[in-house]
Amino acid sequence: MALEYIYTGFENGSPLEWEIDADGAIHVRLLYDHERGSPNRAAGHWHFQLHARPGDALTLLLENFDNIWNSRPGSPLSDRTSCFLSIDGRAWSAIPAPKIAGNRLQISLTMESDRLFLARLEPYRLSDLERLLAEIRDHPRVEITAIGRTVEGQGLEMVRVGDGVAPHHV
Repeated sequence: MALEYIYTGFENGSPLEWEIDADGAIHVRLLYDHERGSPNRAAGHWHFQLHARPGDALTLLLENFDNIWNSRPGSPLSDRTSCFLSIDGRAWSAIPAPKIAGNRLQISLTMESDRLFLARLEPYRLSDLERLLAEIRDHPRVEITAIGRTVEGQGLEMVRVGDGVAPHHV
């Protein structure tokens, strides 16, 4: 078996299930986000790390893109859906992710290292936001105002960039 493990226990990692079929294809099933008090559900974000031997060829089948919004089926996939790959989780490159039958994506890759990250888009993490805010906080044309907290207690800020007394145009 080429794949050793799929790891998701890091910042912005996606909850998922996975298994390897008899042909060696790795079925990655995203877990739907369900909206409270409605039949709505959505999956379209993925970010996980593959553990395998360098040089091993892997075929992944990403599944569970049958979203529902206001009782209507929908999908975040198209023939132009892409995927991003990274060895270190910081430098990313696009790879093909063709849509296949069953509203799934097929991703074929060769392990460049013993660990590779895959993501729908180049991830932007809470730590990236915190780093940006720390970098711009003392700039004279930046104002960061606390406006509340999330349900988890994280601070919510409004960021103004520019001259606060500049004339407004309507």
